[in-house]
Amino acid sequence: MRKKSDDEKSSLTEFKKEIMRIVPDIKILEKEAERISGNLYVLSDDERQALIQSLERVYYIIFILKELTEFFKEKISFGGGSVLNYLFISSKDEAPRFTYDLDANWNLDVSNKRELLEEIVVFNAALSERYKVRLPVDERRYLDLYQAEYDIEKDYFPDILSLRMPVLMRWSGLEFYRYVRSVANINMSFNLIRGLRKIFEEVLKIRDAKIDYIRFEISFKKDMPYKSYEIELPFEFGREKINITVIEYQMASKIIEKLGKDYGDKIDLAAHDIIKTILDLRYLRYCDLNEVARYIDVLSEKYNVKKDEIMKNIVRNIRYVEKYLDEYMKKQYYILIRRKYSSREIISIVESMLKTLGLFS
Repeated sequence: MRKKSDDEKSSLTEFKKEIMRIVPDIKILEKEAERISGNLYVLSDDERQALIQSLERVYYIIFILKELTEFFKEKISFGGGSVLNYLFISSKDEAPRFTYDLDANWNLDVSNKRELLEEIVVFNAALSERYKVRLPVDERRYLDLYQAEYDIEKDYFPDILSLRMPVLMRWSGLEFYRYVRSVANINMSFNLIRGLRKIFEEVLKIRDAKIDYIRFEISFKKDMPYKSYEIELPFEFGREKINITVIEYQMASKIIEKLGKDYGDKIDLAAHDIIKTILDLRYLRYCDLNEVARYIDVLSEKYNVKKDEIMKNIVRNIRYVEKYLDEYMKKQYYILIRRKYSSREIISIVESMLKTLGLFS
């Protein structure tokens, strides 16, 4: 049997030290599961385990948000489902829906994706200095994890840069040796696999750790209002000032661009997006509704849509999706929401807030 070389031992030791700094301890995930579920929801053992597994991905979303914020500061702001659910909805003893990507907006002028990618290269250099997570693949070579990569598979739009970050996971993704084979076409030696398995068992309490992508997008050429919110981040990441698209603007945008949109005969394809929008609009109860109404007027003018058209579309879309809401609520994304609300209660909450805004009768 071939003995480990000194270089291989050194690389494994360094790898173990680094992943202990960055991979979430299971106790951190369990603590967060307790925080967002508490005594409000009675979960079965299977549901609790599913919740903890979902939170591993959420941990990395918050990790990426924190790192981007600390590096880019005023250059970047955040919005979308992850920010709304994990930073705002869950802070109000409300049940968040689970969503697994992060939306950001670049606040400075750039003319194309290449310019923005140059910024990401500099970000990666700083990240690699801070976290040297280098997965050994043979005696001499390694793969860098926890680095932002251009996500060509998801890059559809000219004004949105799609990115991804490979991270170590317990429950989702490819086993580490399969990942290496898929991205580098390298078959790792049995001795190296065994050495890594020993590390993963010690640190992650799982033999075959997996590697999966956490996806995030940075839009540019979009003029969206944002402000700095001081937020206590979950998973003990600490308190941060984060630039976030104004919450009232986000609510108005969801009403005009999602719930109040005319989907025509494509409404069946949009049903899940409409349902996610309805769930997110529960947060209207905690917003300044005068500001929401003001942004609705701004966006209505921008898209040249009249209030009666919006109202008609809202009614049609709600009536269409409420028939399917019970079925959708069985999905893992809604594990906490379905424990707190019936489908009818969710619809009633949102309809009530829309009535207050004069958009539902």
